[in-house]
Amino acid sequence: MSPTLIAGGVALGAFALVGLQTWRLGNAHEELGHVTAVLEVQKEETQQAVDVNVKNNLRVDELVLQISDMLEGRRLEEVERDRVLAVLDEDLVAARSLARRLEGERDAIFRDDMDCAAMGSIRVDTQCPLLAEQLRERTGRARSDRGTDGGGSG
Repeated sequence: MSPTLIAGGVALGAFALVGLQTWRLGNAHEELGHVTAVLEVQKEETQQAVDVNVKNNLRVDELVLQISDMLEGRRLEEVERDRVLAVLDEDLVAARSLARRLEGERDAIFRDDMDCAAMGSIRVDTQCPLLAEQLRERTGRARSDRGTDGGGSG
């Protein structure tokens, strides 16, 4: 074989290899362009997701603050309610004490005043049933009046 033929064959082989590599490089470059485009889309989508996540985290923080404020408000209301109930309990104890004292005074009047004791021992229902019924009605009416509007007897 002649050296020119061998050199031509080598050149043809090299040319074929260069052509093959160029074709592979073109395909790789095209695939790289496609991958780059996909990567850009994913990068944009990731940034959008990050932005949405930041907004969601801010909203969650706002909601946590609102819930904390509401809980603190309920706690303060509960403290105030407990304070009011304690005052009402004290008032109730004082009212019961006053009622016992007044009952004692009333009982003392019945014991010490003979006219009251004699009148207190009268059995109205056996002497005059109609009068006893009227007294019951008046007493019942006075209780219902006090229960509805806080007023006196009717």
